[in-house]
Amino acid sequence: MSLSALLLSEDPNVVDILRPLLPELGIATDQCAFPDAALRLLNSRKYEAIIVDDEILGGVEFMSSLRGLPMTRNAIIFAVIRYVGVKEAFQSGANFALEKPLTAERAQRSFHAALGLIMRERRRFFRYTVNVPASLEFSNRVENITVSNLSEGGMAIDTSFALTPGLIVKCRFDLPGLKFTIEAKGEVSWTDNQGHAGVCFQQVPHLHKEKLEEWLTTRGKDEPVAIHRNSAESWHSDEAS
Repeated sequence: MSLSALLLSEDPNVVDILRPLLPELGIATDQCAFPDAALRLLNSRKYEAIIVDDEILGGVEFMSSLRGLPMTRNAIIFAVIRYVGVKEAFQSGANFALEKPLTAERAQRSFHAALGLIMRERRRFFRYTVNVPASLEFSNRVENITVSNLSEGGMAIDTSFALTPGLIVKCRFDLPGLKFTIEAKGEVSWTDNQGHAGVCFQQVPHLHKEKLEEWLTTRGKDEPVAIHRNSAESWHSDEAS
């Protein structure tokens, strides 16, 4: 399994330190320099970790907003700080604060300490590939969809209609190989322009949750983390940001 992080920074020192470090920990990274570009990425995929540089214009405000967004509510957030204090960084939603000038030793120590939390978040959302018909109820509509992957915390779906992040939905689908129908209430966490979307589960009946967890466990959801030996292949910079 490959972990993923989003870095909002254009500080050459930060990039030079994290570019070799994160792949060694099995973390593929997307880098951008503007909050609006970061938000576009957050709306298109799941990140287990988010790293925010307080020298980015609007960076602190962006970090403060992350706990209120469905796709980043449970993400592990790192603040790389020069102007704000550690206390303010934590109050803004950060789990870890790294003071500038950043050093390789300090970064390595912090990310190693956080790796367990990042992996726990990854396992919670590790998605098993499926192709399951389902029904989706929202805004007084019921539509047919396809579930393309499943996790303890949510699912990815394919639709023929548009959805928006933050929309509350109800879904029903049968688990492959089991005569059991899962019912869940969730929130759309991300969408793209190709009919794909992610749903984070909010309410799942206890028995349904147990069945889903058992089903995932039998399919080996706890795969080993993939270590990226080539940092160039696991680091993407959004030049258009």
